[in-house]
Formats: sequence, C-alpha cells, structure tokens
Amino acid sequence: MKLTKFQIEDDKIFQGFSDGSTWNGWSNPYFTLEVAKEVLEYYQNQSCEESKKQWLDWELKVDKTFMGIDLYYFGGGYIWSEVTKEELERIDLVNKVIDNCKKDEEYLRDIVNEYFQELETTCRGLDGIKETLEEKENKENV
Repeated sequence: MKLTKFQIEDDKIFQGFSDGSTWNGWSNPYFTLEVAKEVLEYYQNQSCEESKKQWLDWELKVDKTFMGIDLYYFGGGYIWSEVTKEELERIDLVNKVIDNCKKDEEYLRDIVNEYFQELETTCRGLDGIKETLEEKENKENV
C-alpha cells in the first residue's frame, strides 16, 4: 500500500491509499474513515441528481487494515485516477494564476495575450477559442 491522491475527472482531490489494483484500468482507492466521509459528503451533495443517487446509500465498511489504519474501498465502478506530483504542481500553478488574475486585471490581460500568441503557433490557431466562445454565447442566448 502506498499513500497517494485520487480524483474522479476534474473533481476534488482526496488523499488515500493504493494497493496498485485497478478496475477496467481505473484506480481502486482506499480511504481512512475521515476521508471516506469527505468523499461521500462531496458526491452526495453534487448538483447532478443522476450521479448523486449512486452515492446516497453507500455503506461504509472496513475493507483492509494497513499499519493499524482501517481503510474503506471506493473502487470498482468509479473512474478514479491517481494524481501525480506533476499534476498537483500544475493544479497549484493554475490556482495561483487564477488568484492573481482575480486581483490584477492587467496581469489577466498579459496571461491571455501570451496564451493567444502561443495558440497562434499551433495548427488550429485560435479556432478552439472561437468555438468555445460561440458555444458559450449560444448557451447564454437560449
């Protein structure tokens, strides 16, 4: 067992344990009781009713004990991924940039300008940005 972090898609990150096993290629996390309760609180209170239902009747039961710590299994049917150190560093950097952009409009303009300049060097150019803006405008006009 190793201590690591897990995430479903881009949702909240939770610290847990991995025994290296997978389900259909997805990680099988084990959480302490405290973290297991956090996981359930997070997913039982999500806005998507269909997804929320599968978490509501979750039965917390000890599946393994590691070094005297009771662990609760949350794999087998969920698309958990182990979060790497590099991903955590990227997420931290993104959050810092967002925080600075909220405080400083000029910094936001500089970041967006640099991003656009970088995109212009790719084969798609600014097409992806234009498509995203069009989709957003279409949703707002509905």
